[in-house]
Amino acid sequence: MIRSTRISLTALAAAALLAGSVGVSGAVDAPAGSPRASSAGVLDLHCNGTMRFEYSPHLLFTPQNATLHGTGGLTCASSTNPNITNAQVDIQGSGSLSCTGGQAEGTARFDYNDGSSSTVKGEFLLSARPGGEIVTAIRGTVTGGQFQGDTVVGEYVGTTTTPFDCANPQEGLDSTSGPVNIDFTGLAGN
Repeated sequence: MIRSTRISLTALAAAALLAGSVGVSGAVDAPAGSPRASSAGVLDLHCNGTMRFEYSPHLLFTPQNATLHGTGGLTCASSTNPNITNAQVDIQGSGSLSCTGGQAEGTARFDYNDGSSSTVKGEFLLSARPGGEIVTAIRGTVTGGQFQGDTVVGEYVGTTTTPFDCANPQEGLDSTSGPVNIDFTGLAGN
């Protein structure tokens, strides 16, 4: 008797990612190219918190030109400026977006509790996960203010209580909310 086993593509992709990031010791290492994996970089700032993203026009399953606007409050720790303990972030971008993915370019402004700020120019790569999650990879460079020249890498995992809106052209998905983690990394010796 031949037994058939089904494995989802998501499970295979997750297994491949995990297998590729497990070192000889068995510990999970940061992905190659990420701030924490780079021996040439210094982690200047790490922030995490929650954000809300709004999409206009509302997202559908079909890609369309759209804008995204994200706001949130972050808790931060800085190795170079211990006075920074939190930030308000405002992200704006536009590009071809849908409920299943897309890419946008734009800017982010981080206003820190010590009165300083950072302006980041970058890209936002959206991808969908089962369960109504839209994951946004954030990649950019600080173009002004505190941490100028740093590389910025982050991940936002947005969820919605109305995932079926993606299938309704009269509604569309208007927003997501969820956790975000963002790292600012500078070159060693800078």
